Amino acid sequence: MSGGPVKIQNRILLKRAIYENDREALGRLHTIYYTRIKHYIASFVDSMEDAEDLVQSLFLELCKCNEDYKEYLNVEAYLFGMARKLIGQYYRSKRRQVKAIRIDSVGEIAASDAVQHYQEAAKGISPQELTKIIEDARPPLAPKVRQAIELKFIQRYSSKEASQKAGCSVWTFYKRLDKAAKLLEDAIKKKD
Repeated sequence: MSGGPVKIQNRILLKRAIYENDREALGRLHTIYYTRIKHYIASFVDSMEDAEDLVQSLFLELCKCNEDYKEYLNVEAYLFGMARKLIGQYYRSKRRQVKAIRIDSVGEIAASDAVQHYQEAAKGISPQELTKIIEDARPPLAPKVRQAIELKFIQRYSSKEASQKAGCSVWTFYKRLDKAAKLLEDAIKKKD
């Protein structure tokens, strides 16, 4: 066994943590290596939260005594090797994950597609013409519907920004835009 007293002490701590399930030894190793391993993992993964989860997984693996530690191995090399293995598992699991959409956002996506259709049609109308169409609308547009057209098509805010300005959710804003966009579509047809 080579190395200074600290390295030897860390080897003893690791052996006690793995083979004797010594929580105190594991806690001391955690204190010594947690931050460095977290930063190492964070340099490879998408988020700090994922990095923290992987570091916790690494120390849980030590608790399970599933790892076969060779006494001659450097503790640091051993722990960082485990970290590399967990990073590989992380990316393999990411590839297998099914991309899921929250059920409450499906309506937003559908509404967004409908608005995009109207937005494409509105490209040929200047903001001044659109303002005139809104003012000449019979019957007059409801104030919230009118505001939706102005924010999205005249002032050119993104849907998220416009919904914040309107003081409503994006979903509600899309519903208002859908009502407004039908008028816009009719006006575009009349223009052609």
